[in-house]
Amino acid sequence: MRTNKYPSEVTDAPGRLIERLIPVYPGGRPRTTNLRDGVNAVCYVRRTGCPGRYLPQDFPPQSTGGRSVDACRHHGTLEAIHEALREKVHKKEGKKRTPNAGSSDR
Repeated sequence: MRTNKYPSEVTDAPGRLIERLIPVYPGGRPRTTNLRDGVNAVCYVRRTGCPGRYLPQDFPPQSTGGRSVDACRHHGTLEAIHEALREKVHKKEGKKRTPNAGSSDR
């Protein structure tokens, strides 16, 4: 478990939500990387714009995060995480689950 904190880190409530949505793929080796550390590494790269190879040393290796993100993208996990977080924000703001308006630039 990492000890350093970064502004890009996921807080506890969204972190628990995200961790529940990340599947365990059968037949693979057991995880040795903390899921939250992996999520925080992805958030750090997205927030700072730095290449993964420039991640601070207290994050998991780039290869671990890169493979995980690729697998999650392929299996639709990233979309499921986005939807779950969006629904949580909408509920907190008192908005309906589905949009009731749209726009078009035609």
